[in-house]
Amino acid sequence: YIIGPFPNPNRENLDKKFPPESAVDLDGVYIGARGKRVRWQFRQSATVCVFPHEPDNYMIWYAYSEVYSEKEQDRWCIFGSDDFGKCWVNDELVFTSGKTPHPWIPDRGYAQVRFKRGYNKVLFKLENAWGNTGFSMCIFLGDNL
Repeated sequence: YIIGPFPNPNRENLDKKFPPESAVDLDGVYIGARGKRVRWQFRQSATVCVFPHEPDNYMIWYAYSEVYSEKEQDRWCIFGSDDFGKCWVNDELVFTSGKTPHPWIPDRGYAQVRFKRGYNKVLFKLENAWGNTGFSMCIFLGDNL
């Protein structure tokens, strides 16, 4: 699910917590950029890089999903973002990109992430300075290194 855009004039709101950072309510409706009402929209991607609906310059989006794990385990994850990005798994911050604008790089960051048994909440914050934007999170499912 993706929600946004939220305003980010001159990239001033990179550290601002919009409503999805406090609580994910998939039925929630909020005031976004330009005073427009925004709500969560289901989104599937045919590519590793996920692109938000209505991409625009100087905006912020959030993406939410759940990952099921049959057991408690640590897994290596790689994260990508164009431009600024943050990712939380089960409310724990596991990735933050640099704030300098950059193109999507699929391995912008690595982290070993603890997945609990059952469903795990994943929240990604994505900012676009200008041009294209997108994000990714990949989980290594092979034998742990």
